[in-house]
Amino acid sequence: MPPPFAPITENQGKKVRGEFFLPILLGAVAFLILLGPEVLPPWRDGWLTTDRDFATFHLSWMYYRDTPWSWPPAANPRYGIELGSSIFYGDLVPLIAMPMKALAQVLPVGQFVGAWFLVCFVLQAVFAWALLARPGVDRTARVAGCVLLLFAPFLVYRIYQHVSLVAQWIVLAALWLALRPERPRRALPWAALVALGSLLNAYLLVMVAAIWAADWLRRLAAGPRWALLPEAMAMPLIAVAGVWLGGYFFIAAGLPWGDGYGAIGMDLLGPLTAGYSSLLLPDWPPQPLHEGRAVFLGAGGLVVLLGAAAALAWRPAALGGLERFWALGLAILALFAIAVTHRVMVAGQLAFELPIPGWALALLEPLRSSNRFAWPGLYAVLVLAVVLVARVLPKAVSARVLMLAAGLQVGDTANWWVPNRNTLAAEPAGWTTTLVAPFWAEARGRYRRLRQVMPTGQPTFMDPAGQDGWAMLARYAHDNGWDTDVSYHARVAAEARARLWAETRRRIAERDWEAGTLYVVQTAMHDAMRAAAIQDRDLFAEIDGITVFAPGWHAAPTAATPAAVTPPPVTPAAARAP
Repeated sequence: MPPPFAPITENQGKKVRGEFFLPILLGAVAFLILLGPEVLPPWRDGWLTTDRDFATFHLSWMYYRDTPWSWPPAANPRYGIELGSSIFYGDLVPLIAMPMKALAQVLPVGQFVGAWFLVCFVLQAVFAWALLARPGVDRTARVAGCVLLLFAPFLVYRIYQHVSLVAQWIVLAALWLALRPERPRRALPWAALVALGSLLNAYLLVMVAAIWAADWLRRLAAGPRWALLPEAMAMPLIAVAGVWLGGYFFIAAGLPWGDGYGAIGMDLLGPLTAGYSSLLLPDWPPQPLHEGRAVFLGAGGLVVLLGAAAALAWRPAALGGLERFWALGLAILALFAIAVTHRVMVAGQLAFELPIPGWALALLEPLRSSNRFAWPGLYAVLVLAVVLVARVLPKAVSARVLMLAAGLQVGDTANWWVPNRNTLAAEPAGWTTTLVAPFWAEARGRYRRLRQVMPTGQPTFMDPAGQDGWAMLARYAHDNGWDTDVSYHARVAAEARARLWAETRRRIAERDWEAGTLYVVQTAMHDAMRAAAIQDRDLFAEIDGITVFAPGWHAAPTAATPAAVTPPPVTPAAARAP
């Protein structure tokens, strides 16, 4: 029996390529099941208000689209003003945002998130199909394997939150390339994958780079070749050029959100414990909802693992030949170690914490959602398990096991995708707003900028219902053609925010308001802004549940001027400035 990842023959390859329509169809069907057709029309953007990451993606896109080109091309200064930086930190995907901005110069371009998701699911299926094209793995096994990877919980979890991280197909593409050691002229395909990863997401780039490094090391160990040296020098340059182009280096010293590296590590039992994402299996160990739990292999994944264990018990030699991929195994183990972090969790409890130097923590801090680095290993395990079941067990048995696993994977993740899909389908076509008072229409002609007191770059401004009022306000500013610092960024520059806070406090103390600026006020700053308002000149009021400070509003009274509403009293603790 050939090794598990042996290449198929030329005749088998022709047959697999002749079935190219199957993975495309599988990917499209998975997209329709998980998201539905409602997310595709570019004029329908109401569903992007269902999650703050979706919302900031679309807001960042609208500001980027409507701002003239600058250099570097990823700059997006109007969304965030002093806190703004680049599309990278506004959760946009540079790989698609920059071409779409160019297209928007000649054609109207609305939301493209739905189309991007469709492309991602098709590519996920295509590369899953390619990975499973092995001797002894028939069409039924490849279809079942594709379904397992399309409905993997750690992918399904992403599609309702993180636009860029749905591109997990690039991990499958890297694994496919690394598992084809016979393929010559590998430098160009690897360069393309590294370049794509650098314009997709920093986490995906690190995964692709690690898999490339493993493949390069394997080739080097096979026989030192000077021809490999240019490739080793070029790949880091390509990665750095890509992240520079995408806007990563706009912030030299950023303020992270969250608790840093180690806070969102992978529980050692995470791949085997269902948590909130399972319909059929219990939530054990019970823990709060957080991203660190999103590494479950799925109920179908567990079934195929059991099938693979049975196959190995029957034929232990079935794993023969895997030793040629020793470097890839080391890379996957290293990524697993980063995913687990120095704070080792078992069943939701901290088992022990390894000492780690401060410089290493600082280096790893940008990768604080470290559980994601388990993905290459999880995908490799699922693919290997499918191959073992398909090749070792009798065909009738393997077909039943794999189809059962595929069905369970789809059904078990329904606990997550059914309510989310229904929510997306129920959203109106466009964004809704509660800013209905005449004041907001009047303000359009009197101001040209919307600021928050105090500005944070985070979604801290809520409407009366507790929803993300910041997104509604940012959309109001965009539709008026205003710049705004009511925005949400993955990071903001530490020095820029410190300067902005100092300048804001100075303006409050001196009543020196920025010309043409309307302010929305957080609860903690109500007292300070109320005291700074000059009664016959400025408006300090609660309007549609939003506390506003409008400098000079009474200088030209209109019918739209509302009666001032005193905001609710604040406690001394809440009254402190952030």
